[in-house]
Amino acid sequence: MFVLIKSHPHQEKISKVNDVVNNVSTITLLKVLLTNHSFWIVTLFAGLLLGTLFNFGANWLIGFQNAFDNNNLAHSALVNSLMFLGVAVGNPIIGALSLYLKSRRKLLIIGSLTGCIVLAILILGPQLSQTTATILYFVFGFSCSTAILSYSVIMEILPNELQGIGIGICNTIVYLIGALLSVVIGYIIHFKAVNMTYFSSNLYLEKSSLSLFCLSLVCAFILSLFINETFVKSKTMS
Repeated sequence: MFVLIKSHPHQEKISKVNDVVNNVSTITLLKVLLTNHSFWIVTLFAGLLLGTLFNFGANWLIGFQNAFDNNNLAHSALVNSLMFLGVAVGNPIIGALSLYLKSRRKLLIIGSLTGCIVLAILILGPQLSQTTATILYFVFGFSCSTAILSYSVIMEILPNELQGIGIGICNTIVYLIGALLSVVIGYIIHFKAVNMTYFSSNLYLEKSSLSLFCLSLVCAFILSLFINETFVKSKTMS
C-alpha cells in the first residue's frame, strides 16, 4: 500500500489561511474553530436534521406508524426501512446534484424545507394509505440526505488542520441533539399520559408529542437560510 501512495513535496497551491495556521498553537486553532460562526450554524443545522432523522427512525417511527396501520407491524417496519433507503439513495444523488448546480446552500435549504413539510404531513396529517405513507417516508429520508452536504461545507470553511476536529464535533452535536429530543419527547408523553383525560386517544397523544420533530426541522430550515455558499467553482477533477 505504501508503494501506491504518492507524496507531493513541491505542492504550491496552499491557501493563505493554511499558511497562517501552520505554525500556530493548538489553542489558537481551537479559538479559530470556536469563533467561526459559519461552522456552528451548519453544525447545528446538521444536528437538527440528522438528529431528527435518526431519533425518529430508531425510536418512534415503528410504534407510531403501527397505530396508523391498525397494528400492521410488518408494514410499519417496511416504511422504517424505506425511509433509511431514501437516505442511502439520496446521498450520492445529492452529491452529484451539488456538483451540477455548483451549490451547497440551495440543496440544504430545499432538503430541510421538503423534509419539514413531509414529516408534518406524516405526523400531524390524517391517516394515509399504506402506499402513500411508504412513498412519503422514502421522500422524507431522501430529503434528509441533503445533510451530507453539511460535511462538505465544514471542509470548505475550515483550514486543513481543523477539518477533522470540525467533522468530529458536528457528529457529536448530531447524536447529542438526537438524544436530547428522545428524552424531551419521553417526558412530554409521560406528562400527557398522566393527564390522559385531555386526549381522545393514544394516537393523538403521540402525534402531539412527536410534533417536536417538526419543530426541530423548522429550526433547521431557518438555520439553512443563514448558511453561506461555499462551493468552490475553481476546483477541477484531477
